[in-house]
Amino acid sequence: MVQRSKVQGNPGVDLTGVSHNLCQRDASASCVAKAAAFRVFNVVVGIMALCVFVFVVLTTSLPVVLLRDRSQPWQSAFLQTRSSSFPASIYTSQELREGACEVHPPTDIDWKFIMGWKNPPKPVCDDGPAGVGQFTPEGYVHLDHSKCEGGIQIQVDTSTDPIAVPNGVEEIDVHDAEQVVVQCKHDDDKSSYDLLTRVVDKGTFSSQLHEARRQHAQSVRKRLPRLNLLFIMVDSLSREHALRAIPATLAYISETRPRSRLFDFTRYNTIGRGTKYNFSPIFLGKSGSEFHDETPTDERIPTIMSRYEDVGYMTAYIEEDCCENEGSMGRILGRKAFDDYEEEDVPMFRRAVQGISPHTFANVFCDIMPHMGVGGFFGEATRDKLCFAGDFIHNHVISYLKSFFNMFSRDEKLGGTFALWQNNIAHEASYTRVVNQDADLLEVIKHLSETVDDFGLIILGDHGLGFGGISDSPTLQFEYDLPALFMSLPDSFLDALPADMLDNLVAAQRKLVTGMDVYATLADLLLLDEHSQAYDRGISFLRPMPDRSCSEIGIPATRCSCATFAREDVNNLIWNSISHDLVGSLNEKTKPFPECLTLMTSKIKEVRRISESEGSVDTAYEVDLLVRPAQQGSWITENFVFALVKAAHWRPAPYTPPADQPDKKPPMRRWQIGTKFDTEKRTFEYEGVIYGVPSSIWMVFGWNTDDDATSSSPQRQIEALYFNANGESVVNFTMAVDADWDTSWHERDFDGLEIGSYSVRLVDRDTGDDMATAYIDIVEHEPVGLGERIFNAHWQITHTMRRSPFAPYGVCVPRGAPSDTCICVA
Repeated sequence: MVQRSKVQGNPGVDLTGVSHNLCQRDASASCVAKAAAFRVFNVVVGIMALCVFVFVVLTTSLPVVLLRDRSQPWQSAFLQTRSSSFPASIYTSQELREGACEVHPPTDIDWKFIMGWKNPPKPVCDDGPAGVGQFTPEGYVHLDHSKCEGGIQIQVDTSTDPIAVPNGVEEIDVHDAEQVVVQCKHDDDKSSYDLLTRVVDKGTFSSQLHEARRQHAQSVRKRLPRLNLLFIMVDSLSREHALRAIPATLAYISETRPRSRLFDFTRYNTIGRGTKYNFSPIFLGKSGSEFHDETPTDERIPTIMSRYEDVGYMTAYIEEDCCENEGSMGRILGRKAFDDYEEEDVPMFRRAVQGISPHTFANVFCDIMPHMGVGGFFGEATRDKLCFAGDFIHNHVISYLKSFFNMFSRDEKLGGTFALWQNNIAHEASYTRVVNQDADLLEVIKHLSETVDDFGLIILGDHGLGFGGISDSPTLQFEYDLPALFMSLPDSFLDALPADMLDNLVAAQRKLVTGMDVYATLADLLLLDEHSQAYDRGISFLRPMPDRSCSEIGIPATRCSCATFAREDVNNLIWNSISHDLVGSLNEKTKPFPECLTLMTSKIKEVRRISESEGSVDTAYEVDLLVRPAQQGSWITENFVFALVKAAHWRPAPYTPPADQPDKKPPMRRWQIGTKFDTEKRTFEYEGVIYGVPSSIWMVFGWNTDDDATSSSPQRQIEALYFNANGESVVNFTMAVDADWDTSWHERDFDGLEIGSYSVRLVDRDTGDDMATAYIDIVEHEPVGLGERIFNAHWQITHTMRRSPFAPYGVCVPRGAPSDTCICVA
């Protein structure tokens, strides 16, 4: 008998009994020996498998309780137990999931996300500072040439041209520059660097101007207590990932930050894909669709910074990116957010950024990023590269922010201080880099909370992670549209608010809101009019806010966090045609660039219909396509989300022969309808759908050749009669159609039909005979997205999202190619 208890509990057990049981037909010593060896081998393999399993569990930081209770939402494994005041996770709080905008997060264990997101090791800055430059008390840059055998070169943030410093010149006047890069060249063709930062009181605002602004503000509206406000926009930080990645920071502002209160907006929703569409409303009070590259560049766009300056605030703007990169505020303000740019545009980008605020920390990134070995902060392997001159980029920024608030927060001539920090720490494919900023973020917030009076804080993400290996996991797909929005306001400000406005602020935490509402709130925090808010394109959190739907506030169905999904039949030929059109549109846009791969469609894996809420009109679709780059051998899955802007459902009526001629063939053997563009792909002999209610109709007629009428006339005058649901004639035109199978076709331009149902009769004008009847249902879907690019050709597909294992923004994307469309191999 097999002694299983001994095998499990005693590694040195005698397996003779087991071996004998396996060798009942062959009791030889060799059989027993082989069987025993086999059993020992199985035990060893089992122990090794157990060790591997334990290792995987430990390295992914999954608690043992998860393995015991699979009913517990797995995402809570990443969240430590916190006090009741710490923000709750939407995965573990049913209250947060419910409401007017009910959300449905994934509940299955998402192993792709778990395996991809781990606690990373601490990054290191290998290269120390050059140690050859420093600011003097008088404001000059003092240089030590003794360490730089190859000479010294400096770059200031106010200029695009580097300055070679002659040997022996020890001090340089950099005027009011606030960032200076010092390059120390060595004999071995290598260089080391210093990054010098300071805040200069440039005398931008005179006391008389401040007083005039203050008097104007008081004459118009009630003046709220001054604020010293730090706004941190962390690119790609979802609310749930903020709970996982910066728990120490959130614990401090929710539990222990003195004289303040935290507001957590759990339905802050994106309105598009990417920074252009989500940060522009917050910064400019405009949607991304309102920025057209053909707009004159000399037209000034007022920013939220200028609103604060207009009432006497001193502002600072920090952007951790080069103004040449897509999505930077330099490109947006320079009206080159979508199109390619020329070298001569770069100075204009730099001036646009420099003009955002009297104090900027932005253009210097164009100078230091080439020396950091990265073309941008968007990438797979930048964890150890976000350091320069001996320290991490964010610590250089933190030093600058401390100096800014120290210099201006106590200045009574000012209305207050406002600093906006556009932080790129989370914008990378592993989603781990942001974890390493938690301690430093906590330190600066704690420092400013203790040293700056009336200090307010906003931590906001523009969207979640949208590229890289784990971004297509169910977890991160769900989190993309619910970015972080935490607002910590001082008691001095809250105590001055009317009671109803404080109640509105509390209630807004569970309301569906967008960046437009954030802009309205930022404007309201400045100057409070108890009767009307300062900005009317969004609703301030201080005002009564009704329950609104996604469509009511400009959130497309593809981005709506409370949307529902239903699967479509992938065998419907409609989706095959659309899929070819989607992939073809990508190929057409990248055709001029040989580095971009040409795609070939294999099959449709899944199609999902997206509705804003249960029972609402369907407004968008999502399709997973298996495609293969023509230059590569492996198949990959591409994901597209799009809207069908308009569609015509075409249903030819079946032919019924006359009662006295039951064998009579129909006069029309074939009838197809389509649009004039690429008609071979979009004509339907039987039931079908034409997208983009056509401005022109293309018809194909096939006659039965044994019909006497066909042979008696080279042409037929066919009248098309369109009737609405009430039987009223709405369109009537005559076509001269060849009476031949191969050449009978006609194209008719007309303005299209309104939404509704129609019947179409074809009548032979010569004989008066009815030739055929069909039915057309015209349906319409609103275009998805604010400014998302629309393929205006034949189908009118709104392309709103594309996910790919070939990450966009890659260094392999050639200049001029659409960076969100070009798929290339680095």
